[in-house]
Amino acid sequence: MSSHLLYPKLSDPDIRALQTAVFFALIHGLSLVFLPALREFGRNQIRVLSIMWVFGILAFSISIVLLKTSIALSWGTLEWLSPLTPFGGAALILSWLYFSVLFLIRKKEM
Repeated sequence: MSSHLLYPKLSDPDIRALQTAVFFALIHGLSLVFLPALREFGRNQIRVLSIMWVFGILAFSISIVLLKTSIALSWGTLEWLSPLTPFGGAALILSWLYFSVLFLIRKKEM
């Protein structure tokens, strides 16, 4: 919805970046909802994954949304958020690698 409201004020690459950020936040938010249902993982492992996903959502998705919204609404410069985006992306990638390793370890134990 945000991309539709901001569409006249943003370029196509900016809208695609905004849509990607919202999609990633949605996927990882849903993952956070279902994560406690994984009984195979320990409490600490679930906590680590949750922290990584929350940090990733905040640093990656929210920084992109704020950057693009600030451009569209002329809020001034929020360029100081730019360095957070790669750290958030790295946290999301590392969290999925960690999830995969945990899954493979659990599969071997069975």
